Amino acid sequence: MAKRLLKTASHPIGIEVGEDCVRLLQLRRNKRMLSVAAACQVWLPRLDADDRDGRRKALTDAVHRTLVTGDFTGRACVTCMPTANLSIHSIRVPVMPDDELTKAIRFEATERFGVDLESAEIGFIRLGSIRQGDETRHEVILVVAQHDTASDHLDALIDAGLRPKALDTTFGACARCFNRGYRRQTDQNKVRMVLNIGHESTDVLILRGSRVGFYRGVDIGGKHLDEAVAGHLGIGFEEAVNLRRRRLAGATQTDASVDRALLEATRPLMVELAHEAALCQRYYAVTFRGSVPEFVLLSGWNAAEGQLREVIGNELRLETRVARPLDNVDISAPLLQVNRRGNMAEWATAAGLSLWGERRVSDSAELPTSTQETDRKEAA
Repeated sequence: MAKRLLKTASHPIGIEVGEDCVRLLQLRRNKRMLSVAAACQVWLPRLDADDRDGRRKALTDAVHRTLVTGDFTGRACVTCMPTANLSIHSIRVPVMPDDELTKAIRFEATERFGVDLESAEIGFIRLGSIRQGDETRHEVILVVAQHDTASDHLDALIDAGLRPKALDTTFGACARCFNRGYRRQTDQNKVRMVLNIGHESTDVLILRGSRVGFYRGVDIGGKHLDEAVAGHLGIGFEEAVNLRRRRLAGATQTDASVDRALLEATRPLMVELAHEAALCQRYYAVTFRGSVPEFVLLSGWNAAEGQLREVIGNELRLETRVARPLDNVDISAPLLQVNRRGNMAEWATAAGLSLWGERRVSDSAELPTSTQETDRKEAA
């Protein structure tokens, strides 16, 4: 019995917090097999962006209810904030050891972007080496989170009874999820593109083997598709949100005329997103002399938007698929509070967060969390 228990280990709870939704997923490893121990998705109420207390309470309440009704184990969690709450920059620095790079990144953040290190936390991902004139430099993604925003986010989870272990990014978690099958040496030159379509923006990633080769955020997301539908159909924004939400969940069958109207409303944005992805691919090929991706994966709740796969595939001239992030993961647990039909593409980020304990350093741009604050609240 003891030996069997030692071979089974629960990962931290991965908590993806978006502007409109929170997803909790916890993986469990039994020998070499991964399974989903618990998962739940909760839509958040729409609140004013300046209502910090209201947003924090809404997140605490949603997570607390989920923990009470779900089959989650332990209190450890790894989380990410909405990309819109972060400041992300691409910079180039000379080749140097990691300890010196950390100092250089902090200097760049202060001098070039005016970051106050007393009021912000920073993290970074080193992408790869490039030639700039006669010099070899590293391209680095710099991630900045303001203390008050990060504290609101973490405190909401602490108030719900959790113990945050790390604060990651959506794109870092997404990369970790899709890189888990590319650890062998023979996989290190295999290149894929991922479009992780969120509420306010899309993460464009190019993955090479088990590393992040390229990242850029594009300001097109589900919110903009909702706004386009509302404007085109002449309906209220909330009605457009609910219409698209039901359709993406597969719960509503619409007639051909409605489908045509929705496509007419959203197609210009899909074409724009495809064009931005093509520019990213071109930049990666020229800057890093990288290979053309073998295929494109669409992840996130909005990945199932009608004809998005065809629009992206036609623009990039690459095979394009809706991602299946939980392939080769056992999802048969009886208490999962999720729809197990379809691709489950919306679970990529939460799964990557739960996989944090198995991460490689190159996958993560995590920001510091205050364990002292966690301990203080627990003592109180």
